[in-house]
Amino acid sequence: SVGICPIGTQLKVWPFCFEEYMSDIEPDLSHLDSSKQELVDIIVWRRVMRKDVPSGWHLFSRKPDRTIGFVQIHQNEEYFIKWSKVARYDRRQWLTCHLNNTYVIENVSLEEFGEAYKRSTLGRLIRRDMFNSLCLKFQKDPTHITLWGARRTSDRKILAGMAIINSPTYHASFYFIGFFRREINKDPVMTGLVDHWFQSEQKKGIRFLHFGNFWQTGDPKSWKGFSEFKEKFRPQY
Repeated sequence: SVGICPIGTQLKVWPFCFEEYMSDIEPDLSHLDSSKQELVDIIVWRRVMRKDVPSGWHLFSRKPDRTIGFVQIHQNEEYFIKWSKVARYDRRQWLTCHLNNTYVIENVSLEEFGEAYKRSTLGRLIRRDMFNSLCLKFQKDPTHITLWGARRTSDRKILAGMAIINSPTYHASFYFIGFFRREINKDPVMTGLVDHWFQSEQKKGIRFLHFGNFWQTGDPKSWKGFSEFKEKFRPQY
């Protein structure tokens, strides 16, 4: 990687010049000339995996702003091969015992999704904020938003669901909301929805599945359980 320098962003608001870089490669700051300086430079360098502090830099916090997980999938490969042992077991149970037997996965309307979401195990404030955000995205452009519901065949109730947002331009799919209701008991319904997501996007030629934020020290404890669930699918961070 000799000679490679990360690309950054720059914003000038007199008397300051802000620059920001995100890379494990140290930014090249040779363009700064203190003898002709008219603005005060503030340089922010965010690293992904690197932990050391090179000379001249000051570390304000070892905690990243956020941790995001994603999976890259390829055509004509078993997308689940790298999943954890537990996730692969749950997938087999879902496919052999539950899919099209006790549950079916269907595209659902925003209204039906919302009614089931309000009865989920998520906290009241999270439910409100996330669903409001989803509604705003629908109002702006619902073209690339997909809502799936896992419907119990015995009573037609939606007991779990997922909302994803796709970017055909960047061959990516983003996990926006996931939920389940207590009635699922120990049925691996959420694993079934994630498996449906992987299958669907692989068929479309989508390359990257983004799981969103993951829990880290200092985040609300309510995030931790769902982060542990998402970790079973072995994302990169």
